[in-house]
Amino acid sequence: MGRQYNANHLGNSKHYQVQETNWYEISIGGTSQDLTFMVQSCTLPELSNPVIGVGYGNSTAKVAGKREVGDSTFSFMDAMVADIESQILKWQDQVYDSKTGKMGWCTDYKRQVTVTQYGPDGSYERTWKFEGCWPSRVSYGSLSGESADKKVIQVTITYDDAKRE
Repeated sequence: MGRQYNANHLGNSKHYQVQETNWYEISIGGTSQDLTFMVQSCTLPELSNPVIGVGYGNSTAKVAGKREVGDSTFSFMDAMVADIESQILKWQDQVYDSKTGKMGWCTDYKRQVTVTQYGPDGSYERTWKFEGCWPSRVSYGSLSGESADKKVIQVTITYDDAKRE
């Protein structure tokens, strides 16, 4: 009898457990508060190699260009006492101090961000390390007198590189 082409074998092995999108945590180095549990969502790295055309005679060969990394977006749920808004603002002020109008030193504002994904029982981990991270854009959310929704702060994180550990 040949191979069965159905999904029955997927339920019988740990190898086929689907990674769920809510089994993760984020750690940002150099912050004074632990922002790990206040993350609503994030995007994982976008890595690419642009195509470079090398022409010779009547033809072109395509080769890979330098690796490029995209930005990631993190959504933080604001917390009053922990004051997540203040923590992100302090980090953003290290990039550009709005009070003095001075740019910061990259050694002061670049951080390491770690995203760890877990298996359903926490026994398996996958880790992405983002290097040289800084907040390039922050939206501090919106307020409304007509709803009691949670306040979410969107942060675009620009980074130098991302590696899967």
